[in-house]
Amino acid sequence: MKRRKRRRNSSPAVSRTPSTTPRPGPQISSSVILSYLPSTPIVSVGLCLCISLLNVPSSLACAHTKGEPVFDIEAHLQHQHHHESPVANLHSQPQQRQRGDHHLHRNSQHGFLSSPSSAILRSSSSSMAAVREGHLSPVEAAFKKLPDSLSARENLKFITSKPHVAGTPGDYEMAMFVKGKLESYGIPKVHVHEVPAGITYPIERSLEVMAKNGTLLHKAGLAEPILPSDHTSNTWWRNHTLGGYSPSGKATGSLVYANFGLREDFQVLRSKGINVTGMIVLVRYGKCHRGLKAKNAVEFGAAGLLIYSDPQQDGYTQGEAYPNGPWRPKLGVQRGSLQYMSLCEGDPGRHYLPGGSQEACGYDETDLIPTIPVLPISWGDAVPLLNRLEGPPAPSTFTGTLSLTNGYRLGPTAEGVQIHLRVLNNRTVTPIWNVIGIIPGKDYQDEEKDSTVLIGNHRDAWVYGAADPNSGTAQMLEVAAGLGYLYQNFTVRCNESLQNRSDNNNAKCLWRPKRTIYICSWDGEEHGLIGSVAWGELNRKLLNGNIVAYLNVDTGVTGPKFYSGGTPSLAPALMEVLKHVKDPNTGKDINSLWDKQLYKLGGGSDFTVFLQHYAIPCVDMWFGTPSGAKYGAYHSVYDSFDWMSTQGDPGFHYHKAMAQIWGLLLLRMADAEIVALNHKFQAWSIKDSVVELKSIAKEQYGLNLNSMTGMKELEKAVDSFQHAADYIQEQIDTSTFSSVDEINDKLMNTERKFLVNNGMKGRKWFRHLLLAPGLYTGYGSEIFPAVMGALREHLEQSNSTEVNGQLHETASRISLAAKFLHSANGESGQVGVAYWLLTLQVGLVSVVIGLCSWLYCKFRDRIRANEDSLFHDTSEASNPNGYGSVQGAESISNLDPEPVELDHVGCDNFNDISLVDAEENDQGECADQGRCQNGKKREQEISGLDDLVYED
Repeated sequence: MKRRKRRRNSSPAVSRTPSTTPRPGPQISSSVILSYLPSTPIVSVGLCLCISLLNVPSSLACAHTKGEPVFDIEAHLQHQHHHESPVANLHSQPQQRQRGDHHLHRNSQHGFLSSPSSAILRSSSSSMAAVREGHLSPVEAAFKKLPDSLSARENLKFITSKPHVAGTPGDYEMAMFVKGKLESYGIPKVHVHEVPAGITYPIERSLEVMAKNGTLLHKAGLAEPILPSDHTSNTWWRNHTLGGYSPSGKATGSLVYANFGLREDFQVLRSKGINVTGMIVLVRYGKCHRGLKAKNAVEFGAAGLLIYSDPQQDGYTQGEAYPNGPWRPKLGVQRGSLQYMSLCEGDPGRHYLPGGSQEACGYDETDLIPTIPVLPISWGDAVPLLNRLEGPPAPSTFTGTLSLTNGYRLGPTAEGVQIHLRVLNNRTVTPIWNVIGIIPGKDYQDEEKDSTVLIGNHRDAWVYGAADPNSGTAQMLEVAAGLGYLYQNFTVRCNESLQNRSDNNNAKCLWRPKRTIYICSWDGEEHGLIGSVAWGELNRKLLNGNIVAYLNVDTGVTGPKFYSGGTPSLAPALMEVLKHVKDPNTGKDINSLWDKQLYKLGGGSDFTVFLQHYAIPCVDMWFGTPSGAKYGAYHSVYDSFDWMSTQGDPGFHYHKAMAQIWGLLLLRMADAEIVALNHKFQAWSIKDSVVELKSIAKEQYGLNLNSMTGMKELEKAVDSFQHAADYIQEQIDTSTFSSVDEINDKLMNTERKFLVNNGMKGRKWFRHLLLAPGLYTGYGSEIFPAVMGALREHLEQSNSTEVNGQLHETASRISLAAKFLHSANGESGQVGVAYWLLTLQVGLVSVVIGLCSWLYCKFRDRIRANEDSLFHDTSEASNPNGYGSVQGAESISNLDPEPVELDHVGCDNFNDISLVDAEENDQGECADQGRCQNGKKREQEISGLDDLVYED
């Protein structure tokens, strides 16, 4: 049986036994005094010295109190580490991500764009001390046993048994399957949220190379062949590859090659004298979102666009191609949305809003999608086109790993040789179906008090989606199954006060989460996050309320390496959870294997509306390939159950591991008395971003931000936020806050202070001032997007005034967050100023007292001769209250109540679910009702939360 006990204070307790040693005055508890004063090293040193002089005989006045060192070297080393930000140097996410459309490409030798500085959250003995050590609560421990590999396998097998593109009958069938599963698991509230969505479906397409005289030189197959070992590859969709939101149309012209289709790639062509106006442009996947490749092609005047997958990114260069290995085969095609995602996420038409896309985005629908035909093709279909290119050789940065007749060339094709591209799509408005499960929290009926944690995964796929997204769907169903079991079966000690239940001191109740839990199966993500964005925009009241976090898993498993991106304040909770989940291959805890790279989120998955539009803390997690390369079946017909069961996760053990991580993190967010967010990590991250911003401005835009008043204000604001985050975390660590509700309000809503109601200039839907999807990359995060936009404007117009203005605006939002975090009730910043003034004053007094105590120790031999006359006069005349007598000392001692030892959670008046083990026999643990009543004092409860440990 495991029982949790209060960790004993390392300092000696005040004695309750009458002492024969005369005392100069009443016993004073240093812990009591320090709890009312700022917890800084200088205050602690001075006061401990002063209290030592008051409390102990002269012969012990200079001895250190055991367990309370005067100078904590480790704490100062941590403080130095924190200011250099080695613990949470959380830099911008690389431009492309490996989780399907949404994962990270980090390997520069394979052509993947990395962040300007590596994203690190290094683990070391000192830095990790910032993350509180802990154990799983009984509810968490019970949940961890519930996810099952075989169950995940069976669910995934059914979901991938037929295509389920958004809005199709297969999609509806899978929505009903998920709904039925949630209900069967015992999730108490489940409903379907239907949304009208603009979706593109393929009808016909063709790609031909024609000679000047009209002779057909080549006709592309544009089909993914049937593989005997892949039992679902024989489908109508294998012959109907698609670029979502591509308009129907015909384009005829010469062919040119524009590398990744970045703006700078088109500028290279221009510098070589190649004008792409009226031409068909061929680009490869990588570096930026495919929709922005199309946007760039349109802006540079192209007539049509082809996008292929070079083996360098996800084919034979990475390893064996499917079915012999996990990488993309010769004729595998990556489908995908062509929406201009960095301008606005969600349905470009906003068919569910009266004002359409203008209301939400500030753009018309036609401004958010391509105006030229676009078609994705395989590298097998690209080789004949690349071999016909003439013109100058491509720069080394433009070359992939295909074996071409004349190598990679920029084009155009020979005179008279033209490409004929034809695309016929059906653009229609059709229903899609979000499935929402709800587990009510204890305050579910009270909108003002209730708080919420959400988890989500999208269900729709481009064809079968075994990895993207339905490995995540299978994992979410395992999480839901575990939560449903706990909700229906797991008992905990009731929250009612036990002093009123003398008839049954061991009453049990079914577990209920402290906060409401939402389980969200999104639809329409592949076309542009349609389902999650629509739900978010139609539930503003809920999402503007007390939302703790949104936890996303999209492509849950494509390999054995753990990756994560997210809001830095979630990092400590994530690391703590990872310590309790074993890596299936090595048996080690996943936290020890994780490289501690927490990427900043940009866009491309369903976290976007929560983070970018509402500034809700978010995390995104996945197991991916060790190299960081995108898995080879991504968005193809081969992203199938057979691929997953033979290449991705044959034993489905990583499905189970992700379900455990996801569920444990959810429970930690939903059940912790104090919300599990640590804004010190966000402060470190912002500081790193300021350094990075100055570097970018100088190197890329030729602007020295240090000379601007706005930068001075920004640095001042970041320092204030750092101080506020340190202060609030110190209150949590020492249990010196006045109200649980107040501290939770600060923790939950600080991130909201980074919102700008009207959004970014030219991007009104994106409202988070700290980060947004890169304007020209889409997936990857762009730091300080408003400032970056002003820098781009400065480059074009040589106007630094807007840059300075945006620096001031950003500084003002960070200052507001600092004041909110640091102030009483989150309303004013005056308390923060008072705190630091008090710290300074008390610190100076403490130094003086410390010096006095040192002098006293120095000359104690001289003073000792006179001790009797100074301290042992116990006459009533000189000491009418008897403080110098044994009897008087005892009576004063009794004024300090005896510390309450919470040997059992029954003496705790908080929600006891985190303290009672599922298998614990707790009869008779709380017979002493007087002790239990003392334990219910809220002040003692709060001070005891952080000191609870398991004892075997």
